Order: sequence, then C-alpha cells, then structure tokens
Amino acid sequence: MLFDFTGKCPSQDKPTKTNMKIMKTSKSTVAILAVGILSAIATRSAQATTAELELISGATTIIVPDNGAGDTNPATGAVVWSGTINGWTVTFAGGTTKPVIGSVTTPNLDISTFAVLSSGSGTLQVLFSDTGFGPTTGAADSLITGSIQGSQTVVFTTYGGNSNTIFDTSNLLTSTGTLSGNFPTQFASGVLGAKTGPYSLTEELTLTGSGNSSLDARLTVPDGGSTVGLLGLALVGLGIVHFRLNGFKGLVS
Repeated sequence: MLFDFTGKCPSQDKPTKTNMKIMKTSKSTVAILAVGILSAIATRSAQATTAELELISGATTIIVPDNGAGDTNPATGAVVWSGTINGWTVTFAGGTTKPVIGSVTTPNLDISTFAVLSSGSGTLQVLFSDTGFGPTTGAADSLITGSIQGSQTVVFTTYGGNSNTIFDTSNLLTSTGTLSGNFPTQFASGVLGAKTGPYSLTEELTLTGSGNSSLDARLTVPDGGSTVGLLGLALVGLGIVHFRLNGFKGLVS
C-alpha cells in the first residue's frame, strides 16, 4: 500500500466502518487510562493528613490531633499548640506535613518550637508524627537548627514505623548528640531503604534542664521515582491518544 507525502492512502478514499470503530474504541480506552493515571497522582498529592503533635513531661501527656482539640492552626497538615506542661512554658510548638509540605511519596515533616522556658531540671519531649507514606526509596535526611540559652539541652531523633501507626518509634532513622548553646545546623542521614508503604514517620525533640530555647527541625525522604513513573505513563497515554486522533486518522482519510 502506497502513501503520498500528505500521509493519505490513494487506494482508500474513505475510512471503513471497521477502522472508524477501531479509532473510536482506541481513543476511549487510552483516554480513560490516561485520566485514571493522572487521577491516581492527584489523589496521592491530596491525601489528607493524620498528623498529631504530642508533648510529654513527667506523668503528663498532651496529644494534639490535626484540626482537633488544642490545635490553633485550621490548615490541614499543620498543627500548632501553646500552653504549659509540668513546669514548662511553651510559647509555640508546631508540626507541618502533607499536604502543606511534602507528599506521600516525598515525605517532609517539620517540627519547631519557640520560646520554650523551664526553670527546673525536668525533661520535655515534643513529638510530631504522620502516617500514610510510601512508596519511597533511599535515605532519610534530617537537620536541626536553633539556639538555646541557659543550661537547657536538646536531642533530635527521627523514626520510621512499618506499622503505619502514629508515634511508632520502632525503627530509629537519625539522632543527634546532645546540643546546647548557639549550635551550628546539624545534619544526619539514615537508611530507610525501599518502602512500598504505607508507613509512618516521627520526629522527637527531647529538651532537658533550665533555660530557654527556639528550635526548628526537619525530616525528609527523597522521591523513590514512583511519581515520575506514573507521570511518564500518563504522558505516554496522552501521546497515544494524540496519535489515535491525528496519525491514525491521517492513515485512513
């Protein structure tokens, strides 16, 4: 069968009913496939948070669910609390996660405290946790920056939880040494490995002693490539749709 430079077939002036039927079926099938893949990507990005902030000192524990009792930030994915607990005055304690920052395939948790004051020698643990992450692969990276006055110290620790439950600290990812004063930004990296998910992530600040501190810490996990893969499949699907609408039509017109 010969074709001229316009892509038309001289021996076939009009598309047959069979070709028309194939074109229609192919366009519908591939379009549905492409839309489905794009919808899967959008669903992952828009997944609601299940985050919680927790403060522990002595026998007292305060749990602040995202958009629950005690949370003063109405945004989904951001939890903020302030108050007093067992001799500690917390001007600000907050955590941020998906969908504000990061996503299920690119986890990004931030925990911060401002003007945390204690005149005693007790300990305050501030934890922030979220679930539903994965698939991911590679390292878990953390950093902490801030300043401390007085004799107060801090240790920053991060965890991963295969159970996908909040505050699962069964798998240690990273941990700093004891920090004090105006310390330089501390970086750490831990092996997370390939995780199909879902799994949870938890950050923990452990403050000890009298003094005043303001801190910001973060835990991130790189994209394992699944999002790029899905986007690639979607683009391929859209490319096939374009061919079905244009190239194939040219062959039979």
